[in-house]
Amino acid sequence: MKKIFTLLMMVPGMLLATGCSSDDPVNLAAEITGNYEGYAEASCMYFSGDFSAEQKISVTSGSAPDKVNISYVSTTWGSVAVADALVSEGTAGYVVSGTGKWTMGMGGNSSDYDCTVSGVVKEGATEFTFTSPAVMGGLTVAFTEGELPAAKVMPGSYKGWTDASCAYFQGSLSDNQTVTITENNGTYSVAYESDTWGSFSFSDVAVEYGGGVFAISGSGSCSMGHAGSVKDYPCTMTGSVDPGKSAPTFKFEVPAVMGGLTITFNTGAMPAE
Repeated sequence: MKKIFTLLMMVPGMLLATGCSSDDPVNLAAEITGNYEGYAEASCMYFSGDFSAEQKISVTSGSAPDKVNISYVSTTWGSVAVADALVSEGTAGYVVSGTGKWTMGMGGNSSDYDCTVSGVVKEGATEFTFTSPAVMGGLTVAFTEGELPAAKVMPGSYKGWTDASCAYFQGSLSDNQTVTITENNGTYSVAYESDTWGSFSFSDVAVEYGGGVFAISGSGSCSMGHAGSVKDYPCTMTGSVDPGKSAPTFKFEVPAVMGGLTITFNTGAMPAE
């Protein structure tokens, strides 16, 4: 009889515990709220691979345990506000999806556009994708948590003009100049081929991000001469490339040539001499 009484006393507590645990909703929103820092890659009908560094996204709790509010503010792409995006658990992390408004413009004028957001939140590997079909034939900005890799920005050919100076002359301009950056397993090389100044080659170039640009520097050699007589000279190179590749700069210096030759590379149209 004593054993039966003990079991009867335990049953209500067991039922209460079971009832509470089954009724409590899982607070998925609390698992992903916070601030995320990373970089963004934009693409649309007119361009692709337009990168922006130092991007930030804020995720706060929504109106239910499985909903969050998402805020993305970018000096490049405007601002996105998404209320009550749905959160679910997936095999790769917490999956987020929702709709919101994208505010963007230029020259002091801005407009709101419908947009969607999708993403996967995982510690150290969070990704969000914002899409607006009505902007530029369909604008997509993909956010990735972490630092912008130099390998996504640096490689490519840069077209422009150069301004050369030395001990004997100043402001000698040359058009249709090309600087090429290549990457191989994290090692960068720079080549400058010029009909005017010869061939410049730099291997194992140092790359460091700071102040909104990738700064580069290195030592190499250049081959130059005239009348069939070409010689190799030591030279140095410094420069920078912004994430959007809108204003790259390069400077080449050859101390042993003409009392110290300096060649400065610029993008855009060459000014009239």
